[in-house]
Formats: sequence, structure tokens, C-alpha cells
Amino acid sequence: MPDVRCPNCSHSWSIHVSQSGQSVVCPHCGRSLTAPALAIDPVVPAPLSLDDAEQLPPLSPPPPLRRKRLPTTALALLSLLVTGALMAGVWYGFQRNSGTLEDLSFHPLTLDDCDCESTMPSGYTRESFDPEGYAMLSGERFSFESRWRGVRLEIDCIHLDPATAKNTTVEQIAFAQRDRRTVALGATKVRESSLQLYAAGTKFDGLEYGLELPDRSTCVERIHGRIDGDRPMVWILSVRGGKVSPTTPWVLRWLNDFRPTRGRPR
Repeated sequence: MPDVRCPNCSHSWSIHVSQSGQSVVCPHCGRSLTAPALAIDPVVPAPLSLDDAEQLPPLSPPPPLRRKRLPTTALALLSLLVTGALMAGVWYGFQRNSGTLEDLSFHPLTLDDCDCESTMPSGYTRESFDPEGYAMLSGERFSFESRWRGVRLEIDCIHLDPATAKNTTVEQIAFAQRDRRTVALGATKVRESSLQLYAAGTKFDGLEYGLELPDRSTCVERIHGRIDGDRPMVWILSVRGGKVSPTTPWVLRWLNDFRPTRGRPR
């Protein structure tokens, strides 16, 4: 039972629970007062167990992802493109700095104003130049270069001064040219041999030599000449590359393709 204290006389007494919050009279001094209401603790329900909780329906697994497939034709085309790219890369790797023109086509080259004929791959260039050698007047250079293969071809057709040329020989001109090339290229001579070429009913003397360059590439040159007559000339054939030698099949074919078309006067 709750207790009530009179604020007038400080007398305390007990009241019935039903009188809580009601007007009561102090039995000691007779003063009326309101009994305090009882604080009622809230009723907290007991927690439910998982067995008593509401059961949710089981989750269904997500549908599997379906990848879009390329059509068969597109797959075949893609495969061909990839294969072609790989083959091109392999071919490029073998050809780069290969030092060979074996797979290129060489086309006939007739030089009437230079009294000779030879062959060159497509894309060669022609330019005039001033030669430095004794008795040399003017020159025409026909050249082809493939930088990514690391090969260069040159044919120099040099007109000589008739009055001066009669005082020298083809051998002297060839030796002087060899020495100039060795110095200009910073090269070392590795081989040398005399040669003779028969064409247009005439025997042409000449010289062939090989030079090793500082980058370990090789330069092979042949020099032919015609001193007497009113049109003395010297022809210089040069091939330079990383895997070049006079015995390389395509190099030998190109060197042997050269022919003078005008012999000595009879």
C-alpha cells in the first residue's frame, strides 16, 4: 500500500491503491490533499524466439548471367585478323635489319646516257653529283635504300674528261676510289681482287673490294671503267648492309646484272 505525507502537518499514513491520484483527508489535521498517483512500470513483452518469429519465404537464386555470343562469321573473321596480324609481326621481325633484298623484284634499268644497263628494285632514285676523283667531270647516281632492312644499293656513272683520262688507268682510278671510300666511311679493308668483265665486244678491267664499317656492316664495291675514246667513263657499283658479302646469292646476281652497252672504239 502506498504512503501519503500531509504537507500541512507532516503526518504520514497509508492509503489503498485505489485511492492513488484521488482527494483524501489527513486523519491527523483533517486537511484535504490529493494522493500522488502511483508510477506504473511499463510491461515489456518477452522477446520472441526465432521459432516464434514470422517465417519469410526462401530467396530464390538469381538467374545465371547469359553472355552474348558472337555470330560464327564474326568469330571466324576475328580469328583471321588476329592470325594475319601475328604473321605480319613475325615477318616484320625477321625482315627488319635482315640485310637482304632476296624477296624483292629487281627490274631492268637501261641507262643510255651512261652507256650501261643493270637492275634495281622499284622506288630507286636518280640524282646528279660532283665526283671528287682525278679526271672526273660529272656523275649520275642511281640508288635504292631500305632503312628498315638495313640495305643500300648504288650505281655511280661517272663521266671522265677525255683529255685527262688518257693519262691514267682504270686501276689507278679504282684504287683511288677505294682509298677515298675507306676514309669516308671510317672502314677497314677486308678483301680485294681484280676482275674483268666482257661486254659489248670489249674486255673491261675492274676492281672488287670489301670494307668493314664501324657498325659491323659490310660494303662491297665493284669498279669498271673505259678510258679511251671520246666518252671515257667509270661505273661504281656499291651494296651496303649488315649481312652483305660478294658470295651472298642476291648480291652476286645484282653485281653480275651490270653490263656496259658501249665498248671501246675500234
